[in-house]
Amino acid sequence: MDFLKKFFEVLYNFNAFKEISNRNYILPSMLFFIISTTTFNSLKISINYDKYREIMLNQMDNNLNEIRKNLKKQDLTLEEIEKRLENYKKIYLTSISLEIIILSEIAKGIFIQPIILFIQTLAFSLLFFIFSKIQISLNFKKLFSILIYSKSPIIIGSFIVLILSIILKDPFFSLNFSNLIPYEFVSNNNYLKVLRNMLFHIEPFSILSLILLSFGINKAFEFPLKNAIYGVFIIYFSFLILNALFYLIFFK
Repeated sequence: MDFLKKFFEVLYNFNAFKEISNRNYILPSMLFFIISTTTFNSLKISINYDKYREIMLNQMDNNLNEIRKNLKKQDLTLEEIEKRLENYKKIYLTSISLEIIILSEIAKGIFIQPIILFIQTLAFSLLFFIFSKIQISLNFKKLFSILIYSKSPIIIGSFIVLILSIILKDPFFSLNFSNLIPYEFVSNNNYLKVLRNMLFHIEPFSILSLILLSFGINKAFEFPLKNAIYGVFIIYFSFLILNALFYLIFFK
């Protein structure tokens, strides 16, 4: 279980990244990260499910009213309108059932998380090209290992969010910065929607994870710490900007 202890050791001993990068920890560490975060996220909804369902049913009623208004503008009979509304209601109620939510979280963890980790490793490998004058060769496997272990603050953050969501009885509780802009303020402003979407990807434990990644790259590759920090955050903010542009173009 040494691979498990390293998740906590890297928080106070950055030199642990040297050992991690030379050990075959990728599969067990990735499984632990996926299982732990998936479990905490699933529990957040399941423990607060009654409140979650209440909020989502209110949202469904609002959606049904909007859909009814739009359907009335079309050349449809009352029977056709009611049938479409009933179909929407059936699909919506199925989508918010606890079973579907848990299965979605599990599927996201199994199929999407490994892809995200791979893409992130690919993105942060650009560090070695941005600072190509520094003669350090890229080892993708080492970088992948370091990236996974730099996620230890996110595991801790997921657990803290779970506990706070239980205390506050809020299934949607989070620490991301989108909470600074209430959704009702942005509903009719596309640019504020973009800003809120950007802030959704920023939260304290993610920032800590990036800092930890910088130290990991520094220790495992003997990469200059200053350059590692600059490079990691340049790539991170580039992602935020690209994400905002994508959102602006396709969801405006």
